[in-house]
Amino acid sequence: NVGYLFSSSGTEDIVEYANAERNMAALLGIQKVLSGSKHHLQIVNIDYLRQNIEDLGQLTNTADVFVIWELSWAWSREFFQMLDRKGKGYIVINRVASDFQGSYIIHESDEAHIRRAVRWLADHGHSRIAGVFREPPPPEWLQTLRDAFLDAGLEYSPRNAVISLETDDESCRRAARDIVARGFTAFFIQNNDLNAPDLYVELSR
Repeated sequence: NVGYLFSSSGTEDIVEYANAERNMAALLGIQKVLSGSKHHLQIVNIDYLRQNIEDLGQLTNTADVFVIWELSWAWSREFFQMLDRKGKGYIVINRVASDFQGSYIIHESDEAHIRRAVRWLADHGHSRIAGVFREPPPPEWLQTLRDAFLDAGLEYSPRNAVISLETDDESCRRAARDIVARGFTAFFIQNNDLNAPDLYVELSR
């Protein structure tokens, strides 16, 4: 009995996030793996906004193992400890924090995303590619960006990194103008899905 634990209540933002396409993809992926086996999928809904769960023990008994969608709330550590004591396996997917020790965390590194984005755009014929970041990227990201360009046979310059602040409209417009002025034909936004639609709209204009 594989329990898929995620929130189906709370603020509008949380509900929208929990019903995101990647959440549905995770559910379909689990079902595909379990199809034809003796195992079955059980969806376990909780309210992520509750600071305390009245009966964590009851929640741990709803399945034999758990796939947990971004469980990072005040009571999560207590829940993980209870699962550990009961010998129940669990995987945390999507956004995770460094304090999830003892769990199997499925989450690619930022560097992996940068490499994949550059490779995909290069494979589709782009040579003038911008990486858009919400703040000055750390040295390891810039090194990965440079390596990805070189691996794809592209010329790299620090100007391939563009800054677009997450909540600043003018910064978004400035980044869009920068992308156009420098002649970039493609871009990816790193670790910043919130302002991706805004930048897309600005570039469309």
